[in-house]
Amino acid sequence: MGDNAAPVTGGCLCGAIRYESSEEPYAVAYCHCNSCKKASGGVFGVGAFLRGGAFRFTKGNPKVYQSSEVAERAFCGECGSPIYMRYLHDKDLAVQVGSLDHPEKWPPNLYHYCSDSMVPWLKIDDGLRRKPFDAVNHQKIVDIVRSGRLQPGPA
Repeated sequence: MGDNAAPVTGGCLCGAIRYESSEEPYAVAYCHCNSCKKASGGVFGVGAFLRGGAFRFTKGNPKVYQSSEVAERAFCGECGSPIYMRYLHDKDLAVQVGSLDHPEKWPPNLYHYCSDSMVPWLKIDDGLRRKPFDAVNHQKIVDIVRSGRLQPGPA
């Protein structure tokens, strides 16, 4: 994605959870869906997408919560810091950019997902494409999850 060297590291506020990826994020996106708003405690989430096979926890293990029929979210059980979101059918995950040790190295470069749920007073003029919620793609994910073709999350 850039000239930033791997490993990419991060963790929670209290230090109980630490992680690293041997590869750089392949994309960084805003998400304005209601789940990301609630999980982040803000008006949007920003996720850095990492290949699941390159990601590992180096200290502690987060609590994992199935936040919808298609996704899970991990967070620190001690301080509550959000760590990642992962679709149940996929090994890849989106770590919260704010949990990275150097979030300044990973600006959003993909799009604003669920832009139709963006709070009206938020103005971000970054030139990134706005992508509304995609019900057809969401249903495909639901169908994959219901079929049992799930991928295990990070260990």
